[in-house]
Amino acid sequence: MKRTLSLLVALLMALAMLPAALAETAQEPVTITMFYQSTRPMNEYTEMTRQYVRDTIGVDMELIQGGENWKQQLALYITGGDIPDLMAFMDAATFQGYAAEGAFYDISDIVYDYENIVEYLNSVVGYTAEDMLARTTVDGAIYGIPSVTPARSYYSLNIRTDWLDNVGMEIPTTLDEFTEVMRAFTFNDPDGDGQDDTYGFSGAQTYYSLTPFFGAFGARPDQCYFLNDEGKVVTNVLSDNYKAALAYIRDIYAEGLIDPEMFTATYEQTQEKVVRGEFGLWTGWWSGAGNVVARFGYEETNPTDSLAVIDPPVGADGQTGVIAQDPCESYMAIGYDSENVEAVMRLIDFAASTEGHLILMYGVEGQFWTQDEEGNIDWYFGIDGVDALGNEVSDMQAYRFFYNIPVENLVRPLSDTFSSRLYQQSIDIYTDIAVYPDLFLGLTSNDYVTYTSDLETYLKESGIKFITGEWDLEADWDNYVSTYLSMGGEAVRTSLLEAYNAANGTALEFA
Repeated sequence: MKRTLSLLVALLMALAMLPAALAETAQEPVTITMFYQSTRPMNEYTEMTRQYVRDTIGVDMELIQGGENWKQQLALYITGGDIPDLMAFMDAATFQGYAAEGAFYDISDIVYDYENIVEYLNSVVGYTAEDMLARTTVDGAIYGIPSVTPARSYYSLNIRTDWLDNVGMEIPTTLDEFTEVMRAFTFNDPDGDGQDDTYGFSGAQTYYSLTPFFGAFGARPDQCYFLNDEGKVVTNVLSDNYKAALAYIRDIYAEGLIDPEMFTATYEQTQEKVVRGEFGLWTGWWSGAGNVVARFGYEETNPTDSLAVIDPPVGADGQTGVIAQDPCESYMAIGYDSENVEAVMRLIDFAASTEGHLILMYGVEGQFWTQDEEGNIDWYFGIDGVDALGNEVSDMQAYRFFYNIPVENLVRPLSDTFSSRLYQQSIDIYTDIAVYPDLFLGLTSNDYVTYTSDLETYLKESGIKFITGEWDLEADWDNYVSTYLSMGGEAVRTSLLEAYNAANGTALEFA
């Protein structure tokens, strides 16, 4: 009798708990606001991704897309007290500035509890998760998670190989050869239409797309620092090498070899110019050549296999290279007053996994991609341009907020298509390309946070003025240098040198 009574009591207790259990399983997903600089389209297929995440981890992603002026938009959210739960794809200066102001949530006590995040941050050879998180640490507190990469550089130099055939030239290697190819592409009617309507060079990343030419002179088109042969620290943008590169680019611009719209054209406009055949050599993001085929219809009006990804030019002194990629290429953070911290971390941990990244980047498994027991991936959109149901599929990456190159590389070699071959060429080059690393990479200071953004804007504007002839490189150079230093450049470089010496136990000085 006692045993029967005990069973009855247990049954009644279980029945009493059942509504609560059912309510828990039917609980509404947590909605989090996400802000980042994506302009990728949202459509019925990306909605499937959003629904999958809702059903799988209980997080509904309410995406706020920032455009070209994403920094201004983010500033309005933060200063207005309406901080998104998750902010991603921030550059180092933006992240560090807001972290120092207290805009982000301190994840120091929880970040190491998420295994996928830690494994992801450990994936870059030569670095640990602790190294990566040190980059998001301010005053001892961890305020964010970096998106990491094994790529040496993402800048890709691409060329029209059919134009080379038409003008009877080979792929250039030296700077002199590049110059002659650009002349032929500009003046020798490389497209054979009888019109004077082509340029030698253009770029999809505005000023930074000139990095192959700066590299031929031992410089970069951005703020960075090098150690010279005498053991002195060189401020790149004030150096003789930087000035010499500007002189070369000024001369080929004056000769008409450079598309004058390259400094104002957007990425999309530059890609469309490639399709129209307005220039034969250009620098862009690593995926640019593949994307112009896969997303912009290049083959509809141009020959297949008429593009190639090539190495940057070698200068007269044997110097070559491009801007080195920071292993922490962007940053994400949680708003300091978010009520959904656990849900955001759950989403980030999902995105850091192989499955999560594939779904956020390529769509739901089964309809857009499959994976066998050995880990081999068939990406239907990448192979055929359609999903498993035969639907023509557009861009799927609206909800992707991580870079994960090793996972993405799993699908690149699958299809023997023009675009896939170009993607693979880019991957092969960016993992082995010559680069110019920044001596002060990863260092920061209050002066850096305060001044670097304005300095970068001034640097780009000044460089373009020197190149286009608005400023005279000889007459106006000293004024450029003094202005740069006085508007914060001296404070930034001095504070970074102090931080470097303190971290490394050195006593380096500026050249």
